[in-house]
Amino acid sequence: MKILILGSSGILGNYLNNYLKKEFDVFNNGLAKRKINLLNISKLRKVLSKINPEIIINCTANTSIDNCEIHKKNAYKINYLILKNLIYLIKELNIYTKIIQISTDQFYNNQNQNLNKEHINEIGNYYCKTKYLSEKLCLKNKMIILRTNFFGKSNSKNKSFSDWIFKSFKSKKKFYLLNDVYFSPLNLFTLSKMIKKVIKKSKDTKGIFNVGSKGCISKSEFAINFAKACNIYKRNYQLINSNKLFTIKRPKFMCMNVGKFEKHFKTKMPSVYNQIFYEARKYK
Repeated sequence: MKILILGSSGILGNYLNNYLKKEFDVFNNGLAKRKINLLNISKLRKVLSKINPEIIINCTANTSIDNCEIHKKNAYKINYLILKNLIYLIKELNIYTKIIQISTDQFYNNQNQNLNKEHINEIGNYYCKTKYLSEKLCLKNKMIILRTNFFGKSNSKNKSFSDWIFKSFKSKKKFYLLNDVYFSPLNLFTLSKMIKKVIKKSKDTKGIFNVGSKGCISKSEFAINFAKACNIYKRNYQLINSNKLFTIKRPKFMCMNVGKFEKHFKTKMPSVYNQIFYEARKYK
């Protein structure tokens, strides 16, 4: 099976490229300096016609909420226009290709603190708006959307949340931890393993799926547990409310109900604590 990974220089795209090539015929849009400009439709056309992929995993994204709000035009191009051009070219070239769109848990902000199912209850910033437009396009064309949040040791120039935690606790400088933001992330290995399940069942799959860990944890509790598991914990942090740290609106309760994914792919998702302790071993 031919798989094309777009956004292969990012954290997830880079990891997926190395993970999936053990089993599939994997292509990418270039790593680091060799990247193909995906906004150039003629170059994108050449890539698709040459490879003729059965699966495209779209990891391209500007995930910086602040940057998206300031540079809206650029955010629109990266988070939506690349996907729009991709779907247009698939139809133009008349190739059978299923897109797996990597989306976000930023749509969720259930104040009742129930786990969020696959409906949207908030589009609070421009980043979410661009991701929402992408999801609508994918749904219209019967593609696959995976809403997720991930962490893990990054092999790319971009650094993950766990990379930042490790560096912050190892530093002598004081830093802030958010005590009012909750989520249910997966480590890169588990997320990649779940994406492989999606690939193998892609012909019978369409629509939106939450892909996260079981349960819910605050970002501060996550960081503290991760630091303790890495044996680097110390009191060089300060707990803070997110409203005091950010000016652009962000959701606070992004924990996901993963029941739909478990049922469709006949699997069981691990607990968030399992994910923390599993990943911590790679940092020791």
